[in-house]
Amino acid sequence: MNETCAEHIAIPVSDSRSLTPYVFYHYLIPALRSCFLDKQPSLISLDMTDVASVSPLVLPNLIVVGKILCEHFGTPGSLILSTRNIEMLEFLKGMGFFRFLDQYAFFKYDKDFIHPLESKTRGDLAAVAYIPPEGLSAEEIFHQLLRDNKSINHFIDHFDTFHMATVFARTIGELAHNCSTHGRSFAILSAYGGPKLGLQCAVSYCGIGYRSSLLEHPKDLLVYPESDLRRTDSLANYRAIIEAVCRRLGNETYGLSTVVRDIAAIRGTTRVHSVDTQVVFTPHNQAGLPGLQDNESVGSSGHRLAERLQALANATDSPQTSPVRTRESKLAGVHVEFELPAAGREGK
Repeated sequence: MNETCAEHIAIPVSDSRSLTPYVFYHYLIPALRSCFLDKQPSLISLDMTDVASVSPLVLPNLIVVGKILCEHFGTPGSLILSTRNIEMLEFLKGMGFFRFLDQYAFFKYDKDFIHPLESKTRGDLAAVAYIPPEGLSAEEIFHQLLRDNKSINHFIDHFDTFHMATVFARTIGELAHNCSTHGRSFAILSAYGGPKLGLQCAVSYCGIGYRSSLLEHPKDLLVYPESDLRRTDSLANYRAIIEAVCRRLGNETYGLSTVVRDIAAIRGTTRVHSVDTQVVFTPHNQAGLPGLQDNESVGSSGHRLAERLQALANATDSPQTSPVRTRESKLAGVHVEFELPAAGREGK
C-alpha cells in the first residue's frame, strides 16, 4: 500500500494484472479490511495502474465498494488510472462505467484523461445500470431498464427470440426485484456479451443479506429450522444461500431456484455471494435442483443439494475451483453473477 498523503491510503485493486470476481473477493476485500484495521485511514483510493484487464462481472462490486467508502468517509475516493492501460480504459468507457461514475459520484477520476478516449467493446450488450429501491415488480424493473439504457434495449430488440435475451430479461428482473423487496436496497447491474460472445452479467446490492432477510420470516423457512439459521458458525451464510435458492422449488413463482435452473439448463453458471460466502452453481453440481423427486419435500431436496455441494468442496484443494467459498472478510448484501455460453454451445 502506498500513502498518497497523511492517512490517505491507495490500495491496488488486484495482486495480478487482472481484476476478476475471484481477485475481488480473494484479494481486494481482505486488503480493504486490513487497511481499516491497521491504518485507520482518513480516505481510501483504489489504484488501477497495474491492471491490464477488468472483468465486466466485477464492476457492480467495484461500484458498491465505492459507495460504501464514500458513505463512510463522507467524500469519494479516487480511481488511480494509467496511460499504460488504454485498451482496458476504453473497454470500461464502452461499458458506460465512467458515465455511471459521473452520474453517481462514488469515485473521482481524471475526466480530462478519460474524455478523449474511444469507447470500445466487442459486445452487442455493454451496460452498467443503477436500479433504485422503489419496490417495483420484476417486470416493471426490466421495463425501466429498457427505457433508460439504450444498450439493453438494443440487445432485447435484436435478440428477442434468442434464448440469451429471454433468460437475461427474466433473471435481471427477478434479481433486482429481490434487492428492493427482500434486501431493501438499490442494485447495480452490469451486462456484457452477445450471441457470439456469450453473456456475462452481475447484480450487486448492499442490503441486509439472505440470512438476515430470511430470519425476519422464520415461519417461511423450508430447508433449515430457525435455530440452524441463527447459528453463527462458518456455514451460517452457506445455509442461508441454500435456503434462499431452494425456497421456491416446486412452486410456480419465479424465484432464485428458477434462475439457477434456467441458467444451468443452457450450460450456464451462477455464483451467489452473501456476506462472507459464495456458492457456485453449475450444470453438474446442482443436478438435484431442477425439480423435486417423487414425494420429496423442499427441505429434503435442499439438504441433498447442500450435502452434494459440500462434498464437492471438500474434494478440492483449490478455493478457485470449489463450489463453496467462505472467507473471513465480509461484503454486505448479496451479489449474483451469471454467465451464459455463446450461441450454438448451449445445452439441451
